[in-house]
Amino acid sequence: PERARRPVTDTREGPDPVHPSGDAAEAARLARALIADAPRRVALALLLLLAAGVTEAFGLVMLVPLLQVVGFGGSAGEGSIVADAMARVANALGVEVTLPAVLAVFLVLAAVRTVAAWLRDLILARVHLEFVDRLCERIGAAIAAAGWNALLRHRHSDLLHVLSPDIQRVGQGVRNLLDLVVAAVLAAVQIALAMLIAPLVTAAAIGIGAVLLSAVYPLMRRAHTLGGQLTGTNRHLFGSVTDFLAGLKLARSYDAEDAHVRHLTDALAAMRRRRLAFIRTSATALAVVGLGGAAALAGLIWLAVAVAETPPPELVVMTLIFARVVPAASRMQRHAQLVIHTLPAFAHAQEVCRTLLAAAETTAGGDSERPATAAAGEGHGGTVATGDGDGTTGDGDRTTGDGDGDGGTAGDGDDGPVDSPPAAGSAADGGRARMALRRALTVRGVTLAYGAGGSRPVLADVDLDLSAGTLTAIAGPSGAGKSTLADILIGVLEPATGRVLVDGVPLTESNRRRWRRSVAYVPQEPYLFHDTIRANLQWARPGAPDAALWHALRLAAAADFVTALPDGLGTIVGDRGARLSGGERQRLSLARALLREPALLMLDEATSHVDPGTERSIVEALVSLRGSTTIVAIAHGEALPAAADTIVRLESGRIGAERLSAGVSDQGVR
Repeated sequence: PERARRPVTDTREGPDPVHPSGDAAEAARLARALIADAPRRVALALLLLLAAGVTEAFGLVMLVPLLQVVGFGGSAGEGSIVADAMARVANALGVEVTLPAVLAVFLVLAAVRTVAAWLRDLILARVHLEFVDRLCERIGAAIAAAGWNALLRHRHSDLLHVLSPDIQRVGQGVRNLLDLVVAAVLAAVQIALAMLIAPLVTAAAIGIGAVLLSAVYPLMRRAHTLGGQLTGTNRHLFGSVTDFLAGLKLARSYDAEDAHVRHLTDALAAMRRRRLAFIRTSATALAVVGLGGAAALAGLIWLAVAVAETPPPELVVMTLIFARVVPAASRMQRHAQLVIHTLPAFAHAQEVCRTLLAAAETTAGGDSERPATAAAGEGHGGTVATGDGDGTTGDGDRTTGDGDGDGGTAGDGDDGPVDSPPAAGSAADGGRARMALRRALTVRGVTLAYGAGGSRPVLADVDLDLSAGTLTAIAGPSGAGKSTLADILIGVLEPATGRVLVDGVPLTESNRRRWRRSVAYVPQEPYLFHDTIRANLQWARPGAPDAALWHALRLAAAADFVTALPDGLGTIVGDRGARLSGGERQRLSLARALLREPALLMLDEATSHVDPGTERSIVEALVSLRGSTTIVAIAHGEALPAAADTIVRLESGRIGAERLSAGVSDQGVR
């Protein structure tokens, strides 16, 4: 469906949708962002850059008295403006212009220039790397903060592309921009020196440079156009690579490997065409500047000798200056073209960041307000409530941190785990405020639709009451809206109309994040990180001790298979848990959720990949949590509904039936 909405020809061959107002304006925005990111370091780097340029220029000037001291071009001060000025300075200082003195000054200047250039390069490298890292962090934070509805409008591979290839291209642009500034400052200092020595020749050189710039300007504009097209083409290629890897098993099962590979090679061919077009443009501009610069250098030397009658020592210095400036001009052109080529990537990254920030959830008050549901002395057993800063909760049997991350300890209430792991309110979220669920989770008039203008309704006027501490099963056919309802209950999705209330308090933008800290979610397709079992579990509760991990594993009927692994909790699970079976991944995902000791545990087909015996063990564990945790389970099987206090049937986005289950007895699951 995504490919149908995004024609291949548009993304591969058309220009990027971001239309910058101009090369200079885009480059200025990048430069301003760079300066704003590290103003002190940039200022220091510019000072060091200027120091390196000035000392290099004076080092070249020292060649004039050096040549005269060794007898080239007459005695000191004779017919040479530079030599005469330096002779006057030497007389004022009482220093005789000798070969050792000239060489000593030359070496000092060279040492100062080398140290300044070394420090400059280190600072600029740090400015470059930190700018790129912070840009990536800001985009990542914008993605993480964006509302879920907004994220659903973005293709996953497009967001991944912004965080990887786009950021890499921005980094290349920043590096070339800094190199361009370095080359420009050094060239400007040397041209200023040349202007003092031979104004007429230098003015002619500046005029020739302007002509060369006007000749290559259309090629520079072409680089920007190609950069915009490359951004779109690269994004399409990134999506194609993602689809290729994700659909490989499906393609093999359909015996469609050739067509699958062909789609990838088509995207690669489009990328190759874009890159070759830029290389041709860049090589043409480089050839124009190189050939024009060589001709200009020859003409300037002739002008200095035949017209300006420049003295031999100063002619040597002028030749050295222009011999440096001409390659520097070529480098500047190359750096400028590369900067222009990468500007569309920067513009696209900024646009994505702005779009996501505009869709960010409001967090004002979400971490500082005390939840209305955390009043002292209320509620069920082990459900965690957060205090007002004194480190205690209101339920009388647990303590959590005071909001600054120092955490709390598990109490000895009757409902605590046997091996007493720390309370989730302190370890799982660093002591940040959570919402307690003590009476009921209520849904009133909830409606949600997807598509333009809400053309595809998913939920329609849903009313639901879930008592705290109970187990509710949600059943219904595929497409009935069960997973969407689950996303709304856990605070990931916001309904178009209607409200969700926690103990009578509506979920809003100001408290939705606080509610999510009280929730644990087990998806139908569990996601595990390429890390150890211990790290995957502790992701839900950083720093949790092994005793707490094993307790959660036992509740999820996963302790036996983890114990049987050679490395136990230290076993690497592989990419997305590829080294484990589907059932093992699901049980670890459930254990991770239970480790949070949530107020609401949401299960979306969490037992669909386990055998009947394991499913029974999991259901018995869930039943044991009754009274301390509110559990909502989406299930197609029979075991979970049979154990539920209430069964809710969802049909075509509406509550079709609701009944109490007869499948629970005091002895457990029937």
